[in-house]
Amino acid sequence: MYKRQSFYSPGQFSNIYPSLTTSECKGTLNFAGEVCSLRHGWIVGALNSAYHSVMNILKLEKKEELIEKMKEIWGDENFHT
Repeated sequence: MYKRQSFYSPGQFSNIYPSLTTSECKGTLNFAGEVCSLRHGWIVGALNSAYHSVMNILKLEKKEELIEKMKEIWGDENFHT
């Protein structure tokens, strides 16, 4: 079985992480995946970053009812940190 995950060089993660987790293009471009998480290399990292990206988009679009529904189903933004 072949597993693909991110590997960072020493010091690289702390330099890249802020850029990976910041929305671009006025909030319309968000990146997700385990590489964009504090838990890179784990599926929970991919889930956390996907949650974060979806919440960014919902907040940008002012979809309060969907934000509340997402929080009800998945919990707050730090649901697996």
